[in-house]
Amino acid sequence: MKDIPDMADRIRQFIRREVQREKYGSNSPTEQFLHDHIDEYGIVGAYCLTQLSRYIRSEKRYIDNVETRFADTDVDLDQARLDAKRIREHWNDENIRASDAKDAITDVLDRHGYYDEFRQRAVDRIQNADEMEQQLFWTAYQLRRDRQERHQSSFGKTATGAGKIQTQGFKDTLIYGFNLDESDVDQLLNSLIEAGAVRGYYSSNAYGYNYIRIPGYLFDAFAEGLDDFERDVRSTIRSYCEEDPYLDDIEAVTHGEDDLYRNQQVARDDHVEQDHSDTAARLINDGAVIIRYRSRRSSTGGRSSKPARRTYILAPDVRQIVGDAFYERQTA
Repeated sequence: MKDIPDMADRIRQFIRREVQREKYGSNSPTEQFLHDHIDEYGIVGAYCLTQLSRYIRSEKRYIDNVETRFADTDVDLDQARLDAKRIREHWNDENIRASDAKDAITDVLDRHGYYDEFRQRAVDRIQNADEMEQQLFWTAYQLRRDRQERHQSSFGKTATGAGKIQTQGFKDTLIYGFNLDESDVDQLLNSLIEAGAVRGYYSSNAYGYNYIRIPGYLFDAFAEGLDDFERDVRSTIRSYCEEDPYLDDIEAVTHGEDDLYRNQQVARDDHVEQDHSDTAARLINDGAVIIRYRSRRSSTGGRSSKPARRTYILAPDVRQIVGDAFYERQTA
């Protein structure tokens, strides 16, 4: 049984509530919880609440994310781990629902100034990345854009799942495109967490897979931090697409709707990996192609099982360039 607070505690709680009400206006209980814990725990609280609002339930992943995110900062990691555990315990004690918090967290972060702080830190991390890290960030940006476009097409612009990308898609793109082994890629993926991404695991009767979620502030940071990289990729692809052999390579690896190559590109694994693996690797290396991964689906309810599938797609930022090049070739 909880101790009954003394009068001094009650007065302090009353004053705190009044200060919060004056500072933030009328909030829902969930919003108030977010504000209170960011006030108390600062930047660590802001990051932890971002995780919890995105259904990160495993304590190990939750703490691992905190350690990786703050490893190269002036934050005391021992204290950060302790604070993270306390925040998670409070979250569970108060029965905060992630479905309520995920709609409020961006606004709360913004009102405390952490959205811009997280975004700027990510921009700095991206702009100071080495060559391989930049390839990783480019892959993440393009996979996130592809995911968002598909969600908007299926569910409308308010879809909330657009930031969640299956980890295997990152791994396949980097392994096949740059001849890395899986341990190298695992280490490289830490760069995404340092920049503000979140690792998680999704499990249901039909699916189970690791994923990396790209929060909105990191997506915005990609657009700014990769500006020079994107300009170079687009310039290179535009130049290469002037040559028929390059368009033939794209045609060998992907196919598109009405041969315009502007929408999602699909290819069978066996066709690409057996007959055109070197070509696919070159296109990935150029920044023109990424690999979307869909995990296997178990048989459940009335739905049959499906095998895992890799889909070779044109990076969203070069689709228009490639589409225009094919159109010009077909109409010449």
